[in-house]
Amino acid sequence: MKVSNLKVSLLPHTPFLMEDGKFNIQKAMNYQGQLGGICYSEEGLGASFEEDFDKTERRVNMMTSGEHQSVFEHVNVGLYLQNSPKFLNMILNNEHQYSTSERSLRYTSIKEGELPKEMIDLYNKWNSIFFMKIKDQYGHCKSDAAIRKLAQENSRYLMPVTMSTEMVHTIPLAQLHRVVNYLMDYADNGFNGIKDDLHDQMELDINTFICELDNLGLIDERLLSNRKHRSLSIFGQNIQLNSREFGDVYSTAYKGSFAEYAQAHRHRTIYYQMERTVDKDYYIPPILGDDVWAISEWQKDMELVTKMGYIPQGEMIKISEKGTFENFVMKMKERLCSAAQLEVAMQTEETRNEYRQGLYRLTITNNINTKNIEAYLKYKEKMYTLDKYSKGARCTFPDYDCPRDCKFSEGKTLKRKI
Repeated sequence: MKVSNLKVSLLPHTPFLMEDGKFNIQKAMNYQGQLGGICYSEEGLGASFEEDFDKTERRVNMMTSGEHQSVFEHVNVGLYLQNSPKFLNMILNNEHQYSTSERSLRYTSIKEGELPKEMIDLYNKWNSIFFMKIKDQYGHCKSDAAIRKLAQENSRYLMPVTMSTEMVHTIPLAQLHRVVNYLMDYADNGFNGIKDDLHDQMELDINTFICELDNLGLIDERLLSNRKHRSLSIFGQNIQLNSREFGDVYSTAYKGSFAEYAQAHRHRTIYYQMERTVDKDYYIPPILGDDVWAISEWQKDMELVTKMGYIPQGEMIKISEKGTFENFVMKMKERLCSAAQLEVAMQTEETRNEYRQGLYRLTITNNINTKNIEAYLKYKEKMYTLDKYSKGARCTFPDYDCPRDCKFSEGKTLKRKI
């Protein structure tokens, strides 16, 4: 029988924390109810702090029953998740309203006991292969310590997307309840009534996560309503890979790995969704180049992981990305860097090139019709703006100040394979 080892505890920066480590939900709700009084009182906030408890409680009931929940976002709770599945962390990190710090397999290695021996053996096997390949090509400019981290970054694609990790997650109280509601629905019904192998592997840990929150005193039933029938934002449906629009706002879709998605959706100003495919294929790290044996061995081991019943982080999924022009520029200033994950950096560069082509087509269209000269000038300016960011990594941008020169020429020109 499968057992969940997931544990959740509250961190010291959580307000209304009691000596036993639990949360005083009554005091937290009452305090936020007092804050909500400012919306209705001509006497100001001070009057709310002096009013009777019963009056505050009536206001709390009124606001929660009417789903006036923004008032209950004033209190943030700090969660420490131990032995949490990577994908549960991804679910939480896709909901936008949070701060998070998570153990990274780019910078830390997997230890014995964290996964079955056969998985650890595969991980160590590919750590050795990647170390040798990276050292052979980049040993002249990368230290052994840096190469070991880059080898780990590539090896982790074989590891399960449901493997245990740890994360610190700070989230507003009302938002936590919304997410709990979405998780309860997903655990019970899957996504759109479909329960795949990912759902089956996540169900127990999701229910354990909710129980842990309840045991910590974090759940108030009045905040669990979902009259808008919203669901987890991470799951998309009918994502079309050939669907692309670029202008003041943009929408694009592409294939990427679970590992890339976990990096990309941390841009909380951009909206991401994912959808798994029926026919499975897997990310092939560029450092393997044209080594036929290594690529064949990599694909064979990916399929082996799948046969073991795991879902590797290197499984390719459909990714939908939507946002504004300005927020995409900010994404480039984060991801077009030699220190960024290679896969997400390459995709950001590809989207940038597609964005420029889309803007170019808009300038042509609007130039033909002189009635749209304002639109023509607007899109032309955006196109020229992207030109400034098309000379290489962010250190080449005219409005980015690099804190440290990596001295990595292939990284600066976006030609690297690591």
